[in-house]
Amino acid sequence: MSRPGGAERAEAFRLTPLVPDTGCGRSRHWACHIEGRPDVATLAGCLEANGLHRRCDHPALGVFRHSRGHEIAWVTATGRIQIRVDIEVPRSERPATAARLYRSLAGALASKQSARSNT
Repeated sequence: MSRPGGAERAEAFRLTPLVPDTGCGRSRHWACHIEGRPDVATLAGCLEANGLHRRCDHPALGVFRHSRGHEIAWVTATGRIQIRVDIEVPRSERPATAARLYRSLAGALASKQSARSNT
């Protein structure tokens, strides 16, 4: 989309609510989707700026690892995001840990989107 004057409008993207993933009964895997499909470099930059390190560099899948062992996996074609809480986190703390990772990701995306719209 073009704005008056020829400047490109920043694409809006947001996360759907975080829900337990159906494939894990131990509260380790959580899922959401990203709407608006940011490009790989945008999402990778958000995650890396928040201390995650790229573990998989494939065009269809991005896997980023947190220093405490958590992972965020992103399927680029569908926008699906899976948050994987490290197994060493006590089971009772896993939902809160997943929620913190989710909020961190949402905040990073909002910050990146805001920076893009100000350029």
